[in-house]
Amino acid sequence: MPSSTGWERAARPTPRLQCCGRAVYRSAFPDLHFSIEDLIAEGDRVFCRTVMTGTHDGAIKGIEATGRQVSVDNGEVFRIENGTFVSYWCQLDVAGLTRQLTEERPADVPAAVS
Repeated sequence: MPSSTGWERAARPTPRLQCCGRAVYRSAFPDLHFSIEDLIAEGDRVFCRTVMTGTHDGAIKGIEATGRQVSVDNGEVFRIENGTFVSYWCQLDVAGLTRQLTEERPADVPAAVS
C-alpha cells in the first residue's frame, strides 16, 4: 500500500477507535455497532471487513438527525511489525451512508438493515 494514496497512516495505540473519524460517527449514531464479517491475516497484514450499524440520532456532515437505521460496509487493513501496529488503512462507504440518510422513501418503507 503506497503511502502516497493518503489512506495509509501511522497507527495509533488503538487504531480501531480511530477509523474514519469514529468519534464523529459515535456522536451521530449513539448505538453504533460494528460486526466483524471477515478477518484475514497474511504475512504482516490483517484485513478486517465490518458492517457498521446504528440509528442516526445526531448531526453528521451537515445532515441533521433522521432517526433512520443505517448499515454501512467498512474495510480496514492493519500492518504489524514485531507485534505492534505500524500502519493502518480504512475505507468506509461514505457515499452509501449519505444515500441512506438523504434518499427520500415512502413513509411505509423502513430503512434496510442487513
